[in-house]
Amino acid sequence: MNKIVVITGGTSGIGLELKKLFEANGDTVLTVSKRELSDENHYSCDMRNELKVKQVINGIGQKFGRIDLLINSAGLGMSGITEFVPTDDIIKLTEVDYFGVLYTIRSAIRFMSEGSRIVNISSAMALFPVPFRSIYGSLKSAVLSLSYSLRMELKPMGIDVVAICPGDIKTNFTENRIKNFETSERYGDRLATATEKSDGRENKRMSAEKCALAIYKKLLKNKCKPMYIIGGKYKFLHFLTRITPKSWLLGITGKIYGGQFVAKVKNTKPADPVPIPQPAPAPRQPIAQEPIIEPEKQEEPVVVEQPKEEVKEEKVEQPKEEKKPAKKEESTSGLFKMINKMKK
Repeated sequence: MNKIVVITGGTSGIGLELKKLFEANGDTVLTVSKRELSDENHYSCDMRNELKVKQVINGIGQKFGRIDLLINSAGLGMSGITEFVPTDDIIKLTEVDYFGVLYTIRSAIRFMSEGSRIVNISSAMALFPVPFRSIYGSLKSAVLSLSYSLRMELKPMGIDVVAICPGDIKTNFTENRIKNFETSERYGDRLATATEKSDGRENKRMSAEKCALAIYKKLLKNKCKPMYIIGGKYKFLHFLTRITPKSWLLGITGKIYGGQFVAKVKNTKPADPVPIPQPAPAPRQPIAQEPIIEPEKQEEPVVVEQPKEEVKEEKVEQPKEEKKPAKKEESTSGLFKMINKMKK
């Protein structure tokens, strides 16, 4: 059956290769990206503009009546020291990598029914964070979490949700990545060293064609897992996360991808805070002193001592116990003798 497939970011990299594979299978593929192309199946759209995204997705849904497969492949990369990355760049990245995905999904769900599927291209960095990619990795983690939650929400409707976590892919993604090289003595040359090492492996990365083919084969299944990792090395790393302590794994990752000091850091103490100019204090106005009024002295009342009455203590005589006379013992024998004498 001919499927209606919508791919954001479908004009370059993984999205473009997926477009070729689905078209070769006879499916109708609609691409959405910022580029302007003379293709009736392509829609130019800034993924950061929610209103524009809604208009594009509504137009596709109304034209074809349904959306069978939605692939969110549009994305942007970033590298830099978290402390120094400009806030405007962080906002731009968030709008493309997270909100662009969210806007597209929210607009497309109404045109999807049982058997439809949503595929979100996350990243291996959602599972294995590395230094100097904190913003990008955290946003891809958000996409992964969003995919898991939506999978549970939409399951009763028969709509499947799958997250794809590819590793390093040989595309123009690295070239288009937002790079900020601002550093300080505390960080030394770690950022430059780490970036040079990462970019130097560009030719050793998996090709976009190979990655897209691996994803395409997964999506042909009737039942998909919630998440797929693309790349043998990253599958092995994911296995390590289950059997090794997190502190050990982060320590090794930090040494490999965190760069090395080219020169010793001169100052390991925190940088001195930049003095903030304070406004000049307003001149003090003289305070009028009020005359001190002493309180009137009040005459102390004369206390007349009353003679104390002597309290006589009355002695309470305790009643004396009456002594009972002791009983005289009389001899019966003597009594009888006296009676006998009187008779005589």
